[in-house]
Amino acid sequence: MKTVLKNHIHILLAVIILGFGGVSSHAGTDTNKTPPRLRVVIVPSKNEVRVKEQFKVGLRVENPTATNQIVRVWGCSWDEEWKSSNTNISWVGWDCGKNNTYDLTIPPGGAYTNELEMLIPQPISDQSPTFQMGFTPIGSETTFWSDGVKLNILPPDTWVQRGKYYRDRNHDGKIDWEVSGMTFMGHAVFPFKSSTNSAGSLVVTEEFTGQGVDTFKVDTNYDGFYDLEYGAGGTSGQIQWTKSIHERVPMVGKDFVPIVKETWMDYWMPK
Repeated sequence: MKTVLKNHIHILLAVIILGFGGVSSHAGTDTNKTPPRLRVVIVPSKNEVRVKEQFKVGLRVENPTATNQIVRVWGCSWDEEWKSSNTNISWVGWDCGKNNTYDLTIPPGGAYTNELEMLIPQPISDQSPTFQMGFTPIGSETTFWSDGVKLNILPPDTWVQRGKYYRDRNHDGKIDWEVSGMTFMGHAVFPFKSSTNSAGSLVVTEEFTGQGVDTFKVDTNYDGFYDLEYGAGGTSGQIQWTKSIHERVPMVGKDFVPIVKETWMDYWMPK
C-alpha cells in the first residue's frame, strides 16, 4: 500500500512539473508575438548629399497595434522628442514664440508624422554614414528607433576663397564658374540712408543705387579655360555686358572653403 501511494505521489509531481513547464513555454511564445507599441519609420528625400546641404527627412511614428496609442508631445518644439544615432548628422532647428504639450492619440494603423530639414554640418571621414532616428515621447523612458538609413556624401561643387565664389557645374571635379566682387546676395555695397519716421524714430534703410554689378567668368565648354566674362546685376538686374576671354581656370586649393550652392548662383546665366 505504501509503495502504491509513493508511486502515485511521484506521478502527480511529474504531472505538476510538466504542466508548469508547458505554461511557461506557451507564455514565452505569446510574448515574442506581441507587436511593439510604436514603430518609427524615416524616409529621406534623397540619399546622396553634400556637406552642409540640407535634405528633408520624413518622420513617421506608426501604431501597429489594434488599440489606440497615446503619446505626449510638444506643439512647436516637437523636434525635442527626436534624436539622431549619428552625431555627425543633425537638423536645422527653429524658434518657438508659443509652445505647449498635449496628448496625441494614434489610432490603429495610423501614424504621427513630421518632417525635418537635416544636414551634415561639417566634413567627416566616413563618406557613407548611416543613421537612425529615435522618438521618445514626453515622460517616457523608452526610445523607439527607426531602421538605419545610409547616405552617400558627394564631393563639394561650390567654394568660397578670398571673397570669390567658385563652382563645378558639371561635377567633374574642376572649377568652371566664378564670380568676384559679389554685391547682390549677402555682400551688398548699397549705401545706407538714415531718416526719421512719423513717430520720431530713426530708421536706417538700404538704398538701391545701381551699384552691385558683379563680374562672372564661365568655362562654357568645360575645357579648363574661361571663355566668357560678363557683368550682371545692378539696378536692371540683368546681364550688363559680355566679352570673350581665354583664361585658365583656377585649381581648388587648401584655402578653398566648401559651401552650399545658393539659389542666386543660377541667376544671369547666359543662354
